[in-house]
Amino acid sequence: MGESEMSVFKLVLFILLLLIIGAFIIFNVGNTSSISIWPTEKGTFNDVPILLSFFVIYILGLISAIPFFIGFRYRMRRRKKEADDSAKKPKKVKSRDKARVLGAKSDHDEPADSEQESETE
Repeated sequence: MGESEMSVFKLVLFILLLLIIGAFIIFNVGNTSSISIWPTEKGTFNDVPILLSFFVIYILGLISAIPFFIGFRYRMRRRKKEADDSAKKPKKVKSRDKARVLGAKSDHDEPADSEQESETE
């Protein structure tokens, strides 16, 4: 599929999505509900259009997602910076990380004090 065919396909999908949303709005224009924020009579909103309540809930969802989005971007930038820094620095190889040959002594295989005393006698 070419690029122009893909853009036409995306345009058709977008138009279908708008038609579905428009049909949803048309069918729910007259529906209202009572919304209780608090259990008392003062905390109840009567005859609120369903579309208005959906819109408000959608906006509240977007607002509540903003901190997670900012945290994700901050984390990704920090990881990229750490990866760039580690790529620039040469990696230090510790003696215990080196490959060991069987039977070879390393810096960590020093004899104990009792063995040193017996060798000196």
